[in-house]
Amino acid sequence: MRIRHIFDNDDLPVWFVVISYFGLEPIICWPLMLFASMFLFDNPQDAKQITGDLSIMLGYPFLLIGNFILCNYLYRKNKILGSIFLLTSIFFIYYIILSNIV
Repeated sequence: MRIRHIFDNDDLPVWFVVISYFGLEPIICWPLMLFASMFLFDNPQDAKQITGDLSIMLGYPFLLIGNFILCNYLYRKNKILGSIFLLTSIFFIYYIILSNIV
């Protein structure tokens, strides 16, 4: 599969493309997370915990982009499975974000 075909949204419905890009919206916060990650090592209590937190903070955009690519691929193969996977993953992402804020 060519890379251009993965990001080509001409054959996808508009609602699917809008929801897919809505799932990529948390990447906007990544520079702030990158800045905050340098303060993890100010007072290290547990090196394994800090290393895990750092890898999650630095790697979550790759998970979101991978989810975007996977959902676009799945939708082309099976519309129901692609839609369900997209909606459940976006619900899960925003549930984690909102549960940490509230």
